[in-house]
Amino acid sequence: MLDLYSSCRLDDVQSINLSVIKLSRHRHNHSLKSRVSYFKQFLIVYIVWLFQRHYPSSARSRVRNTVHIAIRPKNNTHVTTPEGVDRHYHRDESRKESIGKNLVQDSENTIRCASINKSHRAYPLGSQSNLDIWKNDVSKKNTQLQSHFLARTENDREHGHQTIFKATTGSSKLSKSTSINGSFWNTTGITYVGTGIQGSALNQLSVPVGIFIDSNDILYINDIGNYRCVKYLPGASSGILVAGLGGLGSALNQLGSSIRFNYVDSNQNIYISDGSNNRVMFWANSATTGIKVAGDGTSGTSLNHTAIPFGVWVDSSSNVFVSESGNHRVTRWSPGATVGVVVAGGNGQGTTPDKLSGPYGIFYDETNQNLYIVNALSHIVVKWRVGTANGTVLAGVPGSSGSSSTYLKTPVDLTLDQWNNIYILDRGNSRIQLFCDGNSTGITIAGNGTSGSSLTNPWSIKLDSQLNLYVSDSGTGRILKFSKL
Repeated sequence: MLDLYSSCRLDDVQSINLSVIKLSRHRHNHSLKSRVSYFKQFLIVYIVWLFQRHYPSSARSRVRNTVHIAIRPKNNTHVTTPEGVDRHYHRDESRKESIGKNLVQDSENTIRCASINKSHRAYPLGSQSNLDIWKNDVSKKNTQLQSHFLARTENDREHGHQTIFKATTGSSKLSKSTSINGSFWNTTGITYVGTGIQGSALNQLSVPVGIFIDSNDILYINDIGNYRCVKYLPGASSGILVAGLGGLGSALNQLGSSIRFNYVDSNQNIYISDGSNNRVMFWANSATTGIKVAGDGTSGTSLNHTAIPFGVWVDSSSNVFVSESGNHRVTRWSPGATVGVVVAGGNGQGTTPDKLSGPYGIFYDETNQNLYIVNALSHIVVKWRVGTANGTVLAGVPGSSGSSSTYLKTPVDLTLDQWNNIYILDRGNSRIQLFCDGNSTGITIAGNGTSGSSLTNPWSIKLDSQLNLYVSDSGTGRILKFSKL
């Protein structure tokens, strides 16, 4: 599992590129020449220490880019260097090795580092150590570079080694970490919303489906059994009714029996896919009634209709993207428009690159104009650039379901993090699969594939600002939280 995680970017922690410029080793070499060489090295270290002691500011400027030996994060995370690093060795008569390679040090998961400041502390020679602390101004996380001088005992001299690194800031991809036992999330979810008993009180849910988390970590829940949408402020034990005040129906203050996913914009306006009423409803913040923004309320294939709209996403220009499960297409509706424009699919149901098959949850990367679409009936997730004729399969095998790490079974929802890792709710397998950017092999981060064990009829997933994972568990009437470790 660690090998799969190692391709993921999962945290804003610093990385430092370290270029090894020299490595000298002495192994079981008791020759007079070796002892003299060692004495010279020791003498140089001692002179440097004396210079630092009497001229600290000058010495600091001279040594601030040089550290020695062991590298470890301040939080005691054990970090290993990436595999497959090119090494070039050149030996001379004194058995000194010169290595040229690049090492990547990071704390937990990955990073592109911004500005990094370093402080240096030189201890007296007797302590045999130096300490450099690198601080990332963005993440506020520190990394210690601990250095040790050569030991002076006869036994240690046989195995002693000295490595000199020249440190430079830069950006880099994730290297392996063994600090969290093969998992980046707690595999046991806690009840975040709901009592575990289906109900209609504002501290209860009845078959929760689509969920959304806004930039303030406010959670919005489509509560299908109660024909409503409620919001929960962070840490709240009871919800606030925000849509569906009139109960079941097709009036503008009502919602139907097949509401699915939702979207909340920066002004806390809510968009709800009302599948059984074949429309997408817009509820302005604090409004008591909704407005149709996609579909005319009747099912059909013409572009003024929608057929079983499930997924919904809204861009910065208030264009509404709707996945129509009944029409196997995604349409875009401009503000005030009465007809939509097909932006993905629309060529009938199928598994070929130009077709969709029962699209459910969607995610829109506006910067790159890429739609990420869950195809429930063909068991895949595709990426479709708006304006192109075909999509690209990112996860699953078209037309085939399964429970192995490369397969999906009736997936229904997805979300992405800022590093383009994809989180897929694999409903038929009762699990959440993480597909690292560019990787077609999934990692199970929640659920174990057996309905009723930890997930029961899950419907929707979202991440909060700290990468904690939330799952609507419709079978138990609650929202589960899987904490980021």
